Amino acid sequence: MFRIKTIAIFALTIFSFAISFGTIVEANDPTVYGTVTFADDAGHNDSAVISISGIAAGTYTASLVSSDGKSSFKLSDLDVDIATLQGVVQTTGSIDFTFDSSSSGYTGADLLSSYSRFLLENSENTYSASNNVSTTSSISTLVASLSSAKASANALKNDLESASAASTLEDIQSSVTDSGSEINNLKAAISDVSAASAEVKSADESLDLAGVEAIINNINTWIASIEANNTAVSGTSSITVAQTYVGSATGGSVADSHAIINGLPDKFEYDSDGNRVELPGAGGIHKGIAAAQGLASLSVIEGELPASEGSSAQIDGKNVNTSVLGLGLPSVGDKFVTLTMQLSLIFGTLLILTSGGMILLKKK
Repeated sequence: MFRIKTIAIFALTIFSFAISFGTIVEANDPTVYGTVTFADDAGHNDSAVISISGIAAGTYTASLVSSDGKSSFKLSDLDVDIATLQGVVQTTGSIDFTFDSSSSGYTGADLLSSYSRFLLENSENTYSASNNVSTTSSISTLVASLSSAKASANALKNDLESASAASTLEDIQSSVTDSGSEINNLKAAISDVSAASAEVKSADESLDLAGVEAIINNINTWIASIEANNTAVSGTSSITVAQTYVGSATGGSVADSHAIINGLPDKFEYDSDGNRVELPGAGGIHKGIAAAQGLASLSVIEGELPASEGSSAQIDGKNVNTSVLGLGLPSVGDKFVTLTMQLSLIFGTLLILTSGGMILLKKK
């Protein structure tokens, strides 16, 4: 009887520790002080927006760092903005800074494709942020595919605007026919966007791609509308009918081509109680690029950067880890580690109970 109680108490102790361990780890998630996001300015991903608050006063050097730690790019030396509330100078403050084409050191380089880490430091304090290199790489590919789609969409818009400006039925139909190849190019580009979006989801299932997927659906809807209008233009003998389907910036195929790039504007209406209700417009490629860049946002925490990741190389068109070990081991703080330890402790408990029970049975 004593052995049974001892085994049971020991097993319950381990099981309780397994449950509480995960809770403790989750509760110790670091404080996030802000974000660093990439954006388009004069080029693609050539701007970085820093928004941080609650950090110690001082002058900091802000830099982007590559995943392998071998290269870095200095954004600027930044002073923390310290507020005075009711005559009391605060001990912590904020930094709001945008690195763009007007900044010293600007080169026009695609920052997202080269850097997945951020470092903000001085002699006394260090703050950092990092993303997994494979996730950042897949997001960079998604942004690039959207930029490629934008080029195809602009070419389509130009053909349709030429059709709208034409004064004869023959010229309208000729421009509409020319737009057919641009439609095919755009459809192929949007297919690439869909594939790139799936790769991002595969790299990190926690990322929310609903916004990007909704924009892909919007664009496909507008493309289908343009195709239907083009068919109507090609089959008519009336210049008035043709002009109606081609339309202008306010309607018809031309308006659809503008929507593909810029989306539809936000609107509002009033409900039955007289309250204003905002109605967000459908997003186009520009919103899609911004949404994709937002997926690569870096969350700034206190402390040094984690150990550098292994470099990545292309073999047969696939990213391959070329680090010395190349084991793909989880990093510190990875939820996989917590889950694995919890399961190990639970299985250990079951093993103790099973083994103890078998020993007792054999002795009887």
